[in-house]
Amino acid sequence: MLLALLLAGCGRLACGPGTFEDDLLCTPVDTGDTDTGVTNSDDTVDTDSSVDTGAGTDTDSGTDTGTDTGTDTGAGTDTGADTDTDTANWADPFSVHVGDPLPFLVVDAEYDYAHDRVVAVSIAPADRLWILDPVGGVGASVDLPLDPLAVSVSPDGEQAVAVHDGWITVIDLDTASIVETWGVSCVPFDVVHGGNGFAYVLPASEQWVDIHTVNLATGAESTIHGTREGTRAKLHPSGNRVYGASSTTSRGDLERYSLSSTGTITSVRDWLDMGDYSIGGDLWIGQLGDRIFSKTGRAFRATDDFNTDMTYAGALEDWSGSVVWLDTSATAGRVYAISSYDERSIVAFTYDFLVNLGEAPVPPWSDGLATLPADAWFVFARRDGSGVYLLTKTTSPVASPWSLSNIDAALLP
Repeated sequence: MLLALLLAGCGRLACGPGTFEDDLLCTPVDTGDTDTGVTNSDDTVDTDSSVDTGAGTDTDSGTDTGTDTGTDTGAGTDTGADTDTDTANWADPFSVHVGDPLPFLVVDAEYDYAHDRVVAVSIAPADRLWILDPVGGVGASVDLPLDPLAVSVSPDGEQAVAVHDGWITVIDLDTASIVETWGVSCVPFDVVHGGNGFAYVLPASEQWVDIHTVNLATGAESTIHGTREGTRAKLHPSGNRVYGASSTTSRGDLERYSLSSTGTITSVRDWLDMGDYSIGGDLWIGQLGDRIFSKTGRAFRATDDFNTDMTYAGALEDWSGSVVWLDTSATAGRVYAISSYDERSIVAFTYDFLVNLGEAPVPPWSDGLATLPADAWFVFARRDGSGVYLLTKTTSPVASPWSLSNIDAALLP
């Protein structure tokens, strides 16, 4: 059911100028789901297209994915110290070149902060999970048994989970292979890998719903009641709780799901400011775990104190529209956000007081022959603070509209 809606191209919401998207008075202006990056099913992909690394490919035996501290001489020799993580366990690695079109249509994506890799899922040209390492210039893909609806990466970057209608697949990212596919008794809307051997599945329908906890080693499933359909969720860096944001009420809802040492959800509770501020149906957690950012550009505290947790903590300065995607870098002292009001710019803010520092343009789509404007759908801050990676999509009618792009810190406000 959810996939049918996604393939129909749920409209991306955009509001006119204003401080916040307090009301649902927005007009669809583009196809695809802002939260998941779903593209229309009538998009086509040229499956013969390959991603080329260009001159200067590292000729070391085996394929490395970590941070390369040296300089590529362009003659096939890496002159720097190599601190990379070996990916020789990947059966069929392929080249990844930042800026080239991607040979698939993105349904959902997350960032592996432990290894600076993008993990995405697609339904075209095939049901597949993709691992993209732009630093090492290498990637891998894993065939999935069914259409993926959402993906989540474990905090250590060793595993990912992809959810399908009635199923959840566990993927080993080190070997780029499926560990197991287990049944789950719902149509998933979102999923969170807890990094603790469990995954938490949020249902797509039935209004008031159960959160489904799945043991990733055994497939055992348990439920706890208390959230709404269509809730997006993120794991807190502490690993002891998950935060969720729903969009089924006019202003949305912010929730906390506390986790036990055995991985089960022990409680579900709403925020104290319920009804006072608009949430918008999605959220992102700051790298330091101190704040929660909502789709409306507002920030809320994340604490272990009942009286201060999920309370208002300011807003992105001079923000307009809804947040398409957001990420933070405590190392760089920045918050980076994409606005539905202008998806061709990345807006930067100070991490501490959320002061607006200005915008950086999104790199255009290019296949070497044509150059076209591109919209940003995902922004991921590199762990060392050196810049951001983007998943972008051109609206022009091309076979492979998605690209992996980057903006270095020197070009960001």
